[in-house]
Amino acid sequence: MAAAEWYYTLNNQQQGPVTLDALQAMAANGQIQRTDLVWRQGMANWTAAGDVPGVFGGGVSPAAQAGWQGPAMGGSPVGAYGGAPIGYGGYNQAQGPSFASEAKTAMFLSIAGILCCGILGIVGLIQGINIQKKMAASGNYEGKGMATAAVVCGAIACVFMAVGIFVRLNMRHGRGF
Repeated sequence: MAAAEWYYTLNNQQQGPVTLDALQAMAANGQIQRTDLVWRQGMANWTAAGDVPGVFGGGVSPAAQAGWQGPAMGGSPVGAYGGAPIGYGGYNQAQGPSFASEAKTAMFLSIAGILCCGILGIVGLIQGINIQKKMAASGNYEGKGMATAAVVCGAIACVFMAVGIFVRLNMRHGRGF
């Protein structure tokens, strides 16, 4: 096999190919994390870099040299980049449970917080942040856009609520702007 055959994800985009030495240097310098996904020809699916022997120190095991078949993450092993298994966002997403429906609920709560009741915006903001944490832990980012929208809309609802409270307090005390 050729020396430059490892692919990795950076900001949900497929990068590479790079050599194993380059991948190890990126791991040592903090450019990739143990949770970032890597793949090379011969592997069934994208796998967390920390789960692949040899990427984060310890030398290269015979299994890694032979195209280690790490834990399967589901999906098709065939993609558009030299046979690399990719999915939406540049990698296979079927790792853990989906939080898309919870993200949708958080987004609706945050939007309702903007439109009518600021408290719902706070609830949506907190739920959106918690969902993003769950997604990062599971590796399944399905619904990430909705979770991000929940956080943004929830923050906007909090700002609107704070401005409304400030205005009401000033009007109650007869102060204008």
